[in-house]
Amino acid sequence: DSITFGYGLGSPSERYSSILCDRYGWTEDNRAVNSTVISDNAEASVLTTTIGASDRCFWLAGYNDMAQSGTNAAALADNRAIVRSLLARMAIPTALVMLAEGGAFTYTGAWSTIGSLGGFRYSTTAGNTVTFTAAGSAIIIGFLRGPGGGNASVAIDGGSPTTVSCLRTATPIGVDANAAVPTAAVFSGLANGSHTVTVTVSSGSVFFHWAAGIATPPGPRVFIGGCLSMSQAEYANTAAGSDLACEVHTQMFIEVATELRAAGLDVRHRLIKIGTSGQLQADIIHPNASGHATTAAQFYEGISPTEIASATVAELYAQKLAVRHVAFGNGPDPRPAIPVF
Repeated sequence: DSITFGYGLGSPSERYSSILCDRYGWTEDNRAVNSTVISDNAEASVLTTTIGASDRCFWLAGYNDMAQSGTNAAALADNRAIVRSLLARMAIPTALVMLAEGGAFTYTGAWSTIGSLGGFRYSTTAGNTVTFTAAGSAIIIGFLRGPGGGNASVAIDGGSPTTVSCLRTATPIGVDANAAVPTAAVFSGLANGSHTVTVTVSSGSVFFHWAAGIATPPGPRVFIGGCLSMSQAEYANTAAGSDLACEVHTQMFIEVATELRAAGLDVRHRLIKIGTSGQLQADIIHPNASGHATTAAQFYEGISPTEIASATVAELYAQKLAVRHVAFGNGPDPRPAIPVF
């Protein structure tokens, strides 16, 4: 959203993503767009982006969603499905993703083709199938959810089917209820080898999007930052923002990241917290240069494998720990003296 975009900064070089890229000598591809929510990120930021095995992806998500929807359970569930799909796609090299329009799938019955969101196929006839093979100890299948969506059953190697819903029943406040959004079904704990997967239309419309087998960590490393917690004055300017709303959104990010790590993807959560004094712009919403440097420092800590997983989100927010501005230069390793969340 506008935070990653660098809204209000004197120079793009001051935003946290640019600081990190400068520190590591990476080439930056900043896809952030002002005033967006999680469901806006799919096509422009992820599904049409080519991701390589050595890429690093940073996603500071959920602030506008939290501000609009607060702790609304239906909105949170809608975002969880989208986040699972997008984080999975960030963590899998594009070359390993089998797209619905590719030659890896065998379709029975009529399946229509839609070119948006990177291309997908859909069928409204119960009993129609799509079959493919994938290798690994986990398989991830991308679907879309939308109005009129139905149910698909997924069977692996002829085993008991699992039901996947393609129905979008609720949307966050301010989001187009008629829009189709991505979701993903994750099947982990499989024997490491080749598997035959059959997706069958059970009812309604089934929107089939992509699939991938995960044998070993495929390469990209993904960091998702928690929802920024800011001042009460700032929350007062939102529809539903609060510390509790930040916590439940952040807890959702942690749970999804944990699920995807269990499937063999390198997805890491970072709890990003900046100070409300001296680290925000005059609008008391957007971080200033100091706030972006602090954000970069906390993402930077996560680039090492050390993580603390025992504390709950509520405990971490309650600590109100101070973090300090860190200048990333070309000298000795400037790892900041801040907690590793």
